[in-house]
Amino acid sequence: MLSWFRRHLAAPVFADADEKSRAARVLNALQLALIAVTVLAGLASAFVFAEKLGRLAVVAGMAGVLMISRVLMCRGYARAASILILTGS
Repeated sequence: MLSWFRRHLAAPVFADADEKSRAARVLNALQLALIAVTVLAGLASAFVFAEKLGRLAVVAGMAGVLMISRVLMCRGYARAASILILTGS
């Protein structure tokens, strides 16, 4: 279970392109930080804020953007994933 979790959190390594691997490593760190912030925002919106539905919609939108960018990055589209994070958040 722990190895599965580590494997999915690790940055992808592309054998054919060192620059793409470096960009994926930086993007992976950014994505993990944004995932942590999104989880904290989701908990805060569920338990702290009075207007729960509107805040949860924003958090769900951000989670969707992060999931799509994570899939793009793992498939080798690191540039598209980074553009999606910059424009979607």
